[in-house]
Amino acid sequence: RNHPIIVRVGSDFKGGVPNVGLSYYSGKNYIVRAEDTFQANDLMLFGGYMDQRQLAVKKRGSIDLRWNVCKFTFSGVYTAGTDTDSTGRRSIRAYYFRTDYTLIPQKFILQGQYDYFSDGRGIIFDIGSVGFGATYHLTEQSWLRGFYQINERVLSGKSGMTVAGTQLLFAF
Repeated sequence: RNHPIIVRVGSDFKGGVPNVGLSYYSGKNYIVRAEDTFQANDLMLFGGYMDQRQLAVKKRGSIDLRWNVCKFTFSGVYTAGTDTDSTGRRSIRAYYFRTDYTLIPQKFILQGQYDYFSDGRGIIFDIGSVGFGATYHLTEQSWLRGFYQINERVLSGKSGMTVAGTQLLFAF
């Protein structure tokens, strides 16, 4: 039986003050494994896939930061925790850092991002990737985004994955 616990606390300050959030999750879920793949179903996972063969007990703690400075928005998340299943217990670690630059307020934004994910297995490799994108606001409730993402393996001259694409997003 699964009785997940989800807790989230965050700030929403205005005027150039950094906003911080803390999150905690404990419950059963499918395992996300680091892999040199792109899962293009509902998840849109870069550098990993969801292993739906078994459930694991997951415990995660996260801290996130968002800071608006002039035309820049700096954001990042650090997550650590464990996955426990029939094969054992693994330490999980993930983080990302992102910078958005607003070219035209409420209209056009450029983005750069670094992601890292370690699934705790240590048998294949951990995944880090660099991404760039642009977001155009069609309306207040809809955006068109283009992106390009390349993982560290390619950048270091090894075989790896590069992904480019577009997204159409709607707010509800």
